[in-house]
Amino acid sequence: MPNFQVASRALVAAFVFAAGTTSMSAAAAPLTLQYNGFVSGLGSNVFVDGLAKFGAVGAGAFSFTITDPLPTESFTAYCIELDQSVGSLVNNYNATTAAAYWASSPARQTNVAKLFAGGYSDSLTSATKSAAFQVALWEVV
Repeated sequence: MPNFQVASRALVAAFVFAAGTTSMSAAAAPLTLQYNGFVSGLGSNVFVDGLAKFGAVGAGAFSFTITDPLPTESFTAYCIELDQSVGSLVNNYNATTAAAYWASSPARQTNVAKLFAGGYSDSLTSATKSAAFQVALWEVV
């Protein structure tokens, strides 16, 4: 399994941006998510030399499936916290809106929204673009 990074609160923030068409309400709602791995062909290693992490980490789009509440629904997400990792294949999360998550930093929310608006769709076209989008997202947050 590749070494990838994601935090529960970070995943949900990315989920809110990435899954804008989801039928789930963005209000604080508990979710059980199953990690399905990197989206086929969209994971690659990058070298990070920073305060939060040093070394090679997996970067790119990954897939999750909402297993509770039903109905089951899959989505693609990116991580926003470099120093966190998924502990198992199934985890519980609390969904929240991007506005609530970044209430103390509206500029950060705006920058993340701009990044998703300008690059999310293209990031799903190759492993290189997916990793580049991931690194850009880490820089913005």
